Amino acid sequence: MKRKLALALAAVLAAGTMPATAMAATFKDINELPWASSIITTAADRGLISGYEDGTFRAKKDVTYAETMVMLYNVLNKTNSLQTMDTSAVAAYYQMASSFGIPSWAQTSVLYAVGTNVATLSDLTKFYDNGVARSATREDVAIFFGRALEEKYDVWSTPTIVYQDQWNISDAAVPYVDLLSRLGIFSGDDQQKFNPKSPITRAEMAVVMNKTYELLGDNLSNQGEITKIQKDDGEYYTITFEMDNGDIRTYMAMDDRVGVYNKDGSMEIALSYLSVGDRVSLVYSATSLQSIYVLDEVASAQSRYDVTGFVEKLKSRELTLENENSGESQLYKISSDCICYLDGKKTTYQALEEFAEENYDQYVYAGLMVSTETVKGEDGNYEEYQVDELYLSVSDTHTTSGQVSNFYSNRVAFRTSGGANKTIYFADGCEFYIGDEKSTASKLEDMAETGVTYVKVTTNKDGKATKVIMAEDTFDTTIQQRGTTYTVEGISDKQMAVSVGGEKTTITFGSTNPLDNITFYTWQAKDWKKVTLSDAQDYYVDNNTPTYCRIVRNSGGKISEIYFADERSAWTQSTDLTERKGTVASLKNGILKFKTSSNEYQMLSRYNTGADGKTNPLVITSAVKSSLTVFERMANSPDVTLYAEIKIDADNKVQEVTEAYLTSAKGTLVEYEPSGGDKHISVETSDGVKLNLNVVSRPKTGSDDYTYE
Repeated sequence: MKRKLALALAAVLAAGTMPATAMAATFKDINELPWASSIITTAADRGLISGYEDGTFRAKKDVTYAETMVMLYNVLNKTNSLQTMDTSAVAAYYQMASSFGIPSWAQTSVLYAVGTNVATLSDLTKFYDNGVARSATREDVAIFFGRALEEKYDVWSTPTIVYQDQWNISDAAVPYVDLLSRLGIFSGDDQQKFNPKSPITRAEMAVVMNKTYELLGDNLSNQGEITKIQKDDGEYYTITFEMDNGDIRTYMAMDDRVGVYNKDGSMEIALSYLSVGDRVSLVYSATSLQSIYVLDEVASAQSRYDVTGFVEKLKSRELTLENENSGESQLYKISSDCICYLDGKKTTYQALEEFAEENYDQYVYAGLMVSTETVKGEDGNYEEYQVDELYLSVSDTHTTSGQVSNFYSNRVAFRTSGGANKTIYFADGCEFYIGDEKSTASKLEDMAETGVTYVKVTTNKDGKATKVIMAEDTFDTTIQQRGTTYTVEGISDKQMAVSVGGEKTTITFGSTNPLDNITFYTWQAKDWKKVTLSDAQDYYVDNNTPTYCRIVRNSGGKISEIYFADERSAWTQSTDLTERKGTVASLKNGILKFKTSSNEYQMLSRYNTGADGKTNPLVITSAVKSSLTVFERMANSPDVTLYAEIKIDADNKVQEVTEAYLTSAKGTLVEYEPSGGDKHISVETSDGVKLNLNVVSRPKTGSDDYTYE
């Protein structure tokens, strides 16, 4: 409806009687005001303003109120910034416009202005005096343009305009003169006077239209990319932008003075949301930044917060949150100066508390920016989390995770890190993933049988799962327990090459200076040490053994920390072994793989001693002789299905093969001896592997055509 109405209005406007000039260069009097000639040319070329039939522009001529409405409408239409009108009122507006003596060529733009509250009925009384068009004053033009822009740009309750004659600006005009001055659309004369009661000339109007067009349009001067962002003193942000026209701009920004919005201005975002690489559009004056519009898609305002989860309780400046990554309940103190947002608008803490209470039966989703404070306790000092920024909204889904207890075709049972046991049934059309790879419920069920696994479950309003992700690593954000361990293949100032499961990939740091946003650590003397990027590079180069790393990302997916170590066990303080089990996919070059996992496990040369110090030799059930060589032949034969259970340490080294047996094999029968002391069968597979297997005394043949004899 909005687009159709805008086109209809544009069509009526085009049929008006204000003639357009074919080319700006044909204006006979273009040099009447030398300072304005290029501005007038640009405005005319953009189709914002036209000349007269005699080929003149008349730059010094006053602009009437009716002409102001047409010119404002032109700018909004050219930049696709027209607002929606109630079409049922259009006929009434036309009748109203005629009653005020508005000529037909201006009626479309006037009825749009009244329909969108850009102009009021009392404003229309100024347009004509006994049929004679009146000149628009500078402050009234500021009011009209300001009302048109306030849908997208902030009108401050405490204006900061400084003009020598500001006392002469009407109270109604002050907020809009302030807005347009901050946006750089209006400025004073050589004596820093605004001259609010003076008529506005056509040359001055060309300036206003050009600057408004550039503000609303997709021009290069106000769009660019964030190249650096730094928080100073806990309150100010210093942000550097590289504009599309090549300019480098650096501004200081504060939450209560600079607005951050999504592209259409419908959602207010905190400064903390911004990160290096974001595409933005800026509103700025000569000296300060006014607003930032994020041009990239903003899926969730909470997506880049330190912590995200679901509100369990918000009362008396304390928040109990179920962390969506770990499923753990965590208690946070709300700082006295916490910045609060609710559904895309800045608000008060009290409003958030009331919102959480009113929506207790829904998923109240929260994003938190947190800091730590040292608190004295009875047993000494401890770190207490406090919330410096809090964003709430109602979510249609709920996400939690934990360690799998049981997995069935229609449900999953798991235990969260907070100790809660949950069972969630699958919704119709539920999506299943193993890591990033799309999978099926049956494959996840098989994987759950291979050992300790973890799930991340997204549920709908009915409490049924719509997405289930399974992995061998926990989804807990704690660095000692989290993430994939990569093997480092190379590292530069901009990116890092890593591999896992035989797959190589490149990870880009996403910043012109990685240290602006990424903290690096190396494992030294059994402890993590914070280092520079250069130190991390030297650590990798100097290592004679493989270098491993883990990558920590914030809630928005941006890399925040990278940990380097020369041994996998750096990420655990426990000597406990982890069990893995399943059907073996292969055993090559000492690396064991299961069919249900992409992880690799390093086999040792012998398996004589288990964790308890007792002898635990490798035994392959039903094999006449057991050894690592036999195990390897079986694992790699296409005609053999081998099941194994192993225990691994933190370095993914197999410390014990607790069980191994064939579940099936096929090939040529070489020998069969079902009786006597050696009850065995010998089968040669298609790849030449000879299997010597123990059998029961009277094995079944599975056919009436054959017997054991």
